[in-house]
Amino acid sequence: MDKTAGNFNVVKEFARILASKFQISDQGTHLGAIAFDSQADLLLLFSDLKGSANSLEGVNKQINKWGPGSPGEEGMITEGLSVANRFLFSVRSGMRPGKKADKVIYLKLL
Repeated sequence: MDKTAGNFNVVKEFARILASKFQISDQGTHLGAIAFDSQADLLLLFSDLKGSANSLEGVNKQINKWGPGSPGEEGMITEGLSVANRFLFSVRSGMRPGKKADKVIYLKLL
């Protein structure tokens, strides 16, 4: 998610709506999130939510903790994608062995 947008709360609400479209559980969909401005921050690893916390309610609790970046920072999607490839999309971060990311969604407010 581009956290340089003027109203980061709109981005967070969209993330909540998007998450609600998936069946989130240990056996179902796992979600991860990276926010970026001039640098990228891992906000949610696939391994952060387990058991009963691996649910839409658990995801919403994580989203509530997210904050915007610094005003005026340039959003660099390349940095966000690089961090995703190096850190998020790995078994160490909770990605299931033998699985690939089905969907990568880039959020930016214009």
